Amino acid sequence: MTSSRDVDQSALDALEDAVESGRAMLDDTTHEYTAASRRTLDDALGEAGTLDGTATSDQCSQAMAAIAKAERDLVPVTWTVDINGTAMGLTRHDNGGWTLDTGLLDKALSVESGHKLTITSNDPTLGDKGRVTLSADTWKTSRTNEPDKDSSIGFGQWVENGSAVLFGSSKGRTYTVTSSWLQLKGSRIADVAGSPVSFDTEKREWVASPSIALDRHGEPAIDSITLDNGEKTVVDLSYGKATGSKSGVLTRTATASGRLNGSRQPYRITVTASSDTSKARESLSALIASAKERFLPGAHHWTAKSADTYSNALAIASNILDSDDAAVNDLAEASAGLSAAVDGLKAVEWSTSDGTVLEWNRDDDSYHADLPASSSKPSEKPLKAVSDDGGKATLTRAAGDAVTYTDITLGVTEVSGAAHWTGSTKAGRPLSVAGSYDYRAGKKIDVTGGSGETLEFTSRNGYLAANTTSRLDAKDKAELQRIDVDGVKTDIVWSNTLNRASTDTTTTITRKGKAEGDVTVDGHTQHWVVYVTASRVEGRVASLSVIESAADGSTTEHTIDGFDENRTDYTLTLDYSRVSDRFTLGYKSASSDDGVTQGAAIAPTLGADAARILKVRLNGRTYTVTVRFTQPKPVVTNTAARLSGIYVNRTGKAVKGDLIEGWNPDVLTYTLTLGANDPGVYVLPEAPSGVTVKASDVKQTAYSTEQAWTSTAANGETRTYTVRVVRDHADKPTADERFSPAAPKDMDGTTPSPSQSTTDIQAAGYLLDGRFVKQEGGRFNIPEGGVFAYKSYAGQTVQVSTRKTGGMTYEYTLNVLAPDGVTFASHTVTATYVQAPTHKALLDGILINNTRLGGFDPSRTEYSARVSNLDHWTVAAVFDKDSGMSVTIHKERAKATLTVTSADGLVSRVYVVNLTQDAVAGKGTDGVGVLSETGSNVTPALLATAGALLAGLAGLGLHGLVRRRHRGND
Repeated sequence: MTSSRDVDQSALDALEDAVESGRAMLDDTTHEYTAASRRTLDDALGEAGTLDGTATSDQCSQAMAAIAKAERDLVPVTWTVDINGTAMGLTRHDNGGWTLDTGLLDKALSVESGHKLTITSNDPTLGDKGRVTLSADTWKTSRTNEPDKDSSIGFGQWVENGSAVLFGSSKGRTYTVTSSWLQLKGSRIADVAGSPVSFDTEKREWVASPSIALDRHGEPAIDSITLDNGEKTVVDLSYGKATGSKSGVLTRTATASGRLNGSRQPYRITVTASSDTSKARESLSALIASAKERFLPGAHHWTAKSADTYSNALAIASNILDSDDAAVNDLAEASAGLSAAVDGLKAVEWSTSDGTVLEWNRDDDSYHADLPASSSKPSEKPLKAVSDDGGKATLTRAAGDAVTYTDITLGVTEVSGAAHWTGSTKAGRPLSVAGSYDYRAGKKIDVTGGSGETLEFTSRNGYLAANTTSRLDAKDKAELQRIDVDGVKTDIVWSNTLNRASTDTTTTITRKGKAEGDVTVDGHTQHWVVYVTASRVEGRVASLSVIESAADGSTTEHTIDGFDENRTDYTLTLDYSRVSDRFTLGYKSASSDDGVTQGAAIAPTLGADAARILKVRLNGRTYTVTVRFTQPKPVVTNTAARLSGIYVNRTGKAVKGDLIEGWNPDVLTYTLTLGANDPGVYVLPEAPSGVTVKASDVKQTAYSTEQAWTSTAANGETRTYTVRVVRDHADKPTADERFSPAAPKDMDGTTPSPSQSTTDIQAAGYLLDGRFVKQEGGRFNIPEGGVFAYKSYAGQTVQVSTRKTGGMTYEYTLNVLAPDGVTFASHTVTATYVQAPTHKALLDGILINNTRLGGFDPSRTEYSARVSNLDHWTVAAVFDKDSGMSVTIHKERAKATLTVTSADGLVSRVYVVNLTQDAVAGKGTDGVGVLSETGSNVTPALLATAGALLAGLAGLGLHGLVRRRHRGND
């Protein structure tokens, strides 16, 4: 413990060594420390000096530590100076002097006014508060602006050289700063207006040669240049006169010299301003050439004013083109002026007094106009022409113009051609006018033909021709002997040759004649010829036939063999199965004139055994054909199904009558005839025990009915018995029987024929309400009120033969003799006349077991009905007999199909009745009544009382008889 307080000699020795070391540092002249850090060390040394032999080791240690820290904290003295913005330190020397050599600077040393420089120390005790101002001991500078002396120098630059020594002292210390520098001044100017700058070593000056553009007016783009190397030098340019335009490049030059501000370098700038005039010159040159061409044939061609303007513009343009200082704008303005003058050239315009402009012909320097086409005769008078420059001229009509005459018809011609007028201007320039014309001259001369028609003349190989016809009398002399043309009568020269053309119905005798002459129209002669064909027709009846129409509408034609038109009575025998069909006479005939060949219709009558007596009046003669029928022969097959009898009550009462005439159980077909006023008949079949009978199919026409019954034996054998009833109705013919067509009509006969040998007619059709309706093809219908008609050509002789091929269908053969009187041909068409009654196919009612179906509508075709027994029921149709329609009825067990066909065969309609049986079956009926009336629609009441349509009218008696017998067999 006490040892720390005891004097430690070794500590004292160490402290002494530390003090000596510190004193040595303070006394060291090679180093200079700041006064503050020296003072700290000095204080530490002083504190250590106060310790004596009584000091403890700790005190010694603390003193040594303070000395060591003060030594470490000694701060060397520094002096710094700002050299062109950069702080540099001075170096201390052993002699106590401080120096700084800056080296070569790139710019002049920046100093204070008077070439002074202030250095700064980190010890404020030195100098003036740590600052010492140095003054220039020496200061030297020099400069150059020539690039061959310093390669770094460019245009606008110069180099400055310098050196300086600055000195100062303070408190026994000296301070010296030595510096040198080399500075490049000014901004380099690399080019002038885009032209590089170079140094001319011979002339010792900077040179540049920029090129710039002249504007379209020949003015340079720039008139001054500013050179800027940091200091601006404005160089004004003064250009000389423009030259070179003729070579294609217009040029102006300016040269300026002087010394550049700042660098004081001499310069010479040569500016060349130019513009390309070649295209403008080429354009003007071409325009001048074109203008000269355009101006041809010369000034006399143009109005004086426009020609003067052109000449002035051409002179200006030529002068500009020849000028070497002409700018683009000068050339362009000259082009524009000349172009406007050329456009403004106005040719002297000549026109006729009516305003038609004459066109100039460059080739021969003449004027010509084509007048608008005229539809009137051209004038023979001269034409007057005037110019818009005051000129006048007279054009006279040229002689010898070609004229074309096209004859339109007799008395009218179309005149066409071109009229020409010629003359000249005062200067001798030819003038001409032409005008085409096409006009009609004259007035149509009407010439009457042999039938009173107005003839139509057509042009033929240099003359006008027309065709007409006339009649020959019985001595073959023509009725027409003269042709009157505009009051002049010209005899017809007749040929002595008679031509004959024959068909089966006609012989046409013709004789040809011709009349000809001349008329004058507008100075033109028309030669005319009228060809006349005189004829007469010997018509005859070629054939007769019987046309048979079945109830289903089918027809069969039976030709009368051995027909001779002079024989009027014939007989035709047909099979008995055809008795209930309808019959009419067909024929092929032609009249000897234009009248109708068929006379008024004659209704058929009944003869013995239902024979039909058919009559027709043709060409004034009545022809009769009696249609007879064979008698049915017994049939000896299926004898088990024989009926016991068929009974007929001719009073019309629905009670059993007398056994049918000629009854034979093996004869299956019977025919009954009724007078026009006889009542209907009641027909009742009877079957023996073991045989059943029921009504089956029915055929009905207006005045005939065919009813069939089917009988069936116990062994399955069947027979069909048929009863046909025919009523005489001569006083009430049906619509088709009453019909007789009117005579055919020729609706033309005046249209010129395409040729003299034409045998085709223009058209066939019909005449209705005064209007001809053309029909295509060889078969067509003619509506009610229509008449077969056709259109022939002028000069043709047409004779029509008629053949009746059906109830309302007729075949017409047109026998055509051409205008030449020799060429002959026939054309056949078939026409069906459509009349309201004969085109009808509608029922008025349907009877089932004698009772009319309720709610019947003719337009409704399907019905349902109930019967007491599906094996014994009857069906019949109610219809308009006058129409001539027919009905077939096909009867099945529970269905009846009724097919109605119109008299003209063009319309058919099918009605269907479906039947069902009552819940409790009854006896049914098979007895029928037949043809009670000869009028039209037969009422159900009459049917019920008189049995008009083979419907089961009082079948109760029949059914009772049959049923009783069946029950007896049961």
